[in-house]
Amino acid sequence: MSEEGGSGGTVLDALKGGKVSLGLRYRFEVVDADNFSKKATASTIRTTLGYKTGTYQGFDAFVQMEDVSDLGLGNRYNNKGFNGYSNNVTNRPVIADPNGTELLQAYLHYSRKGSDAKLGVQEITLDDHRFIGNVGWRQHHQAYDAFRYTNTDVENLTLTYAYVWSVNRIFRQRVNSGHHLLHAQYKLKDIGTITAYGYLLRYDVSSFYGSSTDTIGAEFKGSRKINDKFSALYEAEYAVQSDADKNPNNVDTSYYHLMLGGKYDKFSLRVGWEQLDGSSADGQFQTPLATLHAMNGWADMFLSTPTNGLDDIYVRVDGPAGPKAKWSVIYHDFSPSSGGGDYGTELDAVVTCKTSWKQVFGLKAAIYNSDGFGRDTTKVWFFSVFNF
Repeated sequence: MSEEGGSGGTVLDALKGGKVSLGLRYRFEVVDADNFSKKATASTIRTTLGYKTGTYQGFDAFVQMEDVSDLGLGNRYNNKGFNGYSNNVTNRPVIADPNGTELLQAYLHYSRKGSDAKLGVQEITLDDHRFIGNVGWRQHHQAYDAFRYTNTDVENLTLTYAYVWSVNRIFRQRVNSGHHLLHAQYKLKDIGTITAYGYLLRYDVSSFYGSSTDTIGAEFKGSRKINDKFSALYEAEYAVQSDADKNPNNVDTSYYHLMLGGKYDKFSLRVGWEQLDGSSADGQFQTPLATLHAMNGWADMFLSTPTNGLDDIYVRVDGPAGPKAKWSVIYHDFSPSSGGGDYGTELDAVVTCKTSWKQVFGLKAAIYNSDGFGRDTTKVWFFSVFNF
């Protein structure tokens, strides 16, 4: 017996009437770090195969498999894989792309009027990934076993709640949790958005107890058109973080981010300051679920906030490099948020080009110069992305 959908379709029609998706991403990565005598070199390809069903009574489903495989170079890098996924290389720098094939996403989705819900393993990203991200730069993405609900019944207001019972990390490690993610965003006409959030992280694995925190914050971000070609850009964000649940450490820290800039035609300039507080007495402001590669330099020197915190003063310039190409250059000056001194500086650059057949090619580099924190490190990537 078939069940009739609102449009006359059936459950079977929805299952058969879906869409297949295929994604390919090749990456060649080289890391040269002064604390290793050998460079790390990786040639990997990420392949994803997904299927999204048609819709029945507001419901659909999505399933996606992912494979990350080495292409010819072998174990010339520390892949940072968890347990059986580790390649056991310790005499070369980290390139955190462990090989493997597994189910990346599988969720049931419901959408009707102002309500949208997902139940199952899924990628979750909020805002600029500063707190909640999918670590999409790495070949194996971060995903969450979660229930997520979004409501847009009130005009210009988006409310999101997610309960996460485990985090599937990029190292192919599943960490049990009980996270509550609360997010509200209101659009202000012509000037930007106001966002308020509360991220209540609760880890059920003893090695992660120190990451159990409550983070409450707010952000104002947007742009204002000055004339036909020029717009002002601005952002201000503040958050506080405290220890929670089974966290054995004292955490009483703050986060600040200020940015001013402008956009002229296809060129933009941003100048910003980001601070993650840290001290021996009050702990460090941490963001363990973030897409950390996108924050505080592409050399990944600050994936964890140092003991004395982090100040990041940065300048970013973006522009075109032809009709289908674009580039970005970012300069960072890093220092402790307390105690004085310097950490180092970093120069990042990337250029990407999209072909007429919609394949993307990119060249990217990060050069970190240490001034007391870490070691001089250079990273270079060539990558190509093609989605069907």
